[in-house]
Amino acid sequence: GGGEQHGEPDPTGGKTGSHVYGVNLAGDYDKMPGGPYYLVAGPFDCTYYSHTQLAFARWLNTDHPSYVPCVVEAANDNANWTTIWASESVITDSSWQDMQYDLSAIADRQAQVYVRWGYAVLGNAGENDFALQYSGWNIDDLKVLGDPDNTDSDNDGVPDRIEVQLGTDPHDPNDIPVLSLAWSALLSLSLMTVAAFAILVRRRKIRRFSMRYQQPSPAT
Repeated sequence: GGGEQHGEPDPTGGKTGSHVYGVNLAGDYDKMPGGPYYLVAGPFDCTYYSHTQLAFARWLNTDHPSYVPCVVEAANDNANWTTIWASESVITDSSWQDMQYDLSAIADRQAQVYVRWGYAVLGNAGENDFALQYSGWNIDDLKVLGDPDNTDSDNDGVPDRIEVQLGTDPHDPNDIPVLSLAWSALLSLSLMTVAAFAILVRRRKIRRFSMRYQQPSPAT
């Protein structure tokens, strides 16, 4: 829906499958001043990962940021947010766009990482200076990527991150995990000098519905 007067309409489905997060899948965002409004994802556990990146598919249609600023932000405490992207002009996506942003300064080796997409409607409704209505944010295929950390604090041959997943103490050399064949294969792969760049894939499987935004608390 949406896009009847300005920009392009919402997608008819997700980039992968039929699921998508959107501001208003049946039309445009409201031009009445308000917000900022946010969709928050997380927490993601990046304790044992470095060079972290945020990747997602975007289908965004929005007015100039003087009227409707759009942002992508990240935090490692769900309180102190850092802007990793902000709109600089009118945006009229007519297809899914693959986006990727560096999270390393915020997310590397952090236990709780949050990401949020936001927008606000500025101006004075009812006067000449007001926002134009566009179809707004649509988001799919969210991933947090990173290089796995193979630190082995107790020198038992099993990286800390795998010991944590197996429930053994990564700092106790006498607490040795019993590895199944599958885990042994995973360990061999994780110790390769040339490892695939990836991990922490989080895809949301949900019904198609309107994006639910939250007003930030006064502390944010």
